[in-house]
This record gives sequence, C-alpha cells and structure tokens, in this order.
Amino acid sequence: FFFLGFLLKISAQNNDGFTEMLEEAESILYTQPKESLKITGHLIQNSENPRQLIQAYLLEAAANYAMGEFNSAVNAMTEAKKLAETTDDKEMQIKISISSIHLLNHLGLNVVAEQYYINTKVFTKELEKAEIQLYLEGGIALIDSYKFKDQDNLPEVLNNFEKANTFFKKTSNQILITETTASLAEINLKATNVDSAANYLQTILNNINGEHSNNFLKMVVQNQLGKLYFLKKEYSQSLSAYQAALDISEQINNKPYGSEIRDGLATTYLALDDTSNFYSFRTESDQMANEVDIDEDNAVNSIYNYINDNHTLKRNLIKETYQRNLLILCGILTLILLTWVSLQYRYKNRARQYERF
Repeated sequence: FFFLGFLLKISAQNNDGFTEMLEEAESILYTQPKESLKITGHLIQNSENPRQLIQAYLLEAAANYAMGEFNSAVNAMTEAKKLAETTDDKEMQIKISISSIHLLNHLGLNVVAEQYYINTKVFTKELEKAEIQLYLEGGIALIDSYKFKDQDNLPEVLNNFEKANTFFKKTSNQILITETTASLAEINLKATNVDSAANYLQTILNNINGEHSNNFLKMVVQNQLGKLYFLKKEYSQSLSAYQAALDISEQINNKPYGSEIRDGLATTYLALDDTSNFYSFRTESDQMANEVDIDEDNAVNSIYNYINDNHTLKRNLIKETYQRNLLILCGILTLILLTWVSLQYRYKNRARQYERF
C-alpha cells in the first residue's frame, strides 16, 4: 500500500509539473514560439495524460501557426484530433474543430473546416457545459466570416470576426482570441476608413504593449500600419512601421509575413524612387514567397492524406465489422442446421424404435 501511495504521489507531482509546463508554454507562445515548442515537445515525449497531450499538440499547432509553419501546424492539429477521437474526448474534439478554423481557411480548406465543425457539433447533446456553447457560437461566426470574405462582403466579415471574438473572450482562450484579433487587424483597413482603422490598430498596440506582450500581434498590426501610412502617402512612417514588423518577423522566424512585409517595403521604396532597395526587398520577398507556397502545398497535402487515410480506416472497419457479422450469422445458421439435422436424426431413430416395439 505504501508503494502504491508513493506511485500515486509521484504521478500527481508529474501531472502538476506538466500542467505548469503547459502554462509556461502558453505564456511565451507569442513572444518566443520556438521556446514554447521545446516545452510542448518535452511534454509530448513524457506525459501519459491524454488531455495534457492534446493541449500540448494544440499549443504546438498555435506556435507553428504564429511562425507561419503551416504544415507543422497541420500535423500537430491532426495529432490532437486523432488522440481526442481515440480517447473519446468529445469536449476536446469540439475545441480542436474550432481551433482549426483559421488554419484551414488560410489554406483554402473552408469546406473541410465547416464539415469538421458540423461533425463535432453533434456532441453538444452529451456535454452540458456553457463554455462549449461559447466555442460553438464563436466557431460558426468564424465560418460565416470566411464565407463573407469569399463574397467580398467586408462589412459582414468584420462584423462576424468581432462577434466571434466576443464569444472567445468569454472562454479566455488566448490562442483563438489572438488569431481572431489578427484577422480583425488585417480586415479593418479594407472594411473601414483610414482613420477608423488607425484607431483600431493603435488600440490593439496599446493593449498588447502592457503586461501581456504579444509579438505575433505586434507584427500583424505594424504591417497593417505600414499599409495604412502608405495609403496616406506618409512614406517615412510607412517604412518605420514595416521595419518594426520585419524585425519581429525575423525574431519569430515567420516567413509568410516576412515575405509580405518585404513586399510592402519594396513598394514604399519604389514610391520614393529608391530602386536599389526596391529590387533588394522585392527579390527577397519573392524568394520567401516560393518557400511559403511549398510549405502551404505540403500542408494541404497533409490534410488530404489524413482525410484519405481516415476514410480508408473507416472503410476497413466497416468491412471488418461486416465480415465479422457475416461469420457470426454463418455460425448461427450452421448451428441451426446442425440442430435441425440432429433433431431429424433423433426423430427417425425414435420412429424406428417405436416400429420395432
């Protein structure tokens, strides 16, 4: 009993330690995503708690998303999904489906994102948690946002992103809040006027420059400010904003934004007739864009491979179930036949005995 108690105590200490590590990984997720990945990697290697592993994979997906490593983000999200399904963790299945919406839509897989949402929404009947409803309401608002985006209905895109973030803020899910706020920052300049966009972007900066520093959001906002100042023909401020964004993109190693920011710098230098810097930044932007395209193609292929493998697995399970049921049915029929033959034999045997008698 003492040894069993000792093992339980060690297990509890490990779980507490892993919980603290998850919290640490999340706290540095958007300032030091590489360090966050090291922590989640350790957790995945050492934890035996399914819920902790799922959370670690979700953090890993978020860190890779912040770094623009979309194929790695997809792989981590897929591992979280598979583990949640294997352990029948319906709550986490719903949270994973909502967490994957931004990533899947970025890759142009909006149909996959919506279908995944529909597949997991059915679990709400078994989960009587108010928080789950907040996730679902935020999730459908995100899906609607991207639908309106495809239709170029920018006011509705903005409205639904804001609606989604209202729900996510009630869950305190910092990953969904950050990714949705980033989407709001990117759409604001297109959906509103320059002054409204400037106020909104500055509000975000004010909020993240305090206690909860978020380099990923700073990069997104500074990039948008670069575009905003360019539209106002305030080229000096545009260069400053773009440079601030570029510094962060290099710090967190985000190639997609690195390419986009360099393109913005090239355009601004062209407006200033600085052809040397224009060609330099445009060349760097194009090279990075090619690398990003390859990674995004790999991410899409990873999704399709997973879907195909999943369908094959389910088809095989159905086939195995059919074969098993067929064998059982054949066994029952054989038993019935043997019973009938046995009864016939006994009946004829008795009949002959009666005749002899």
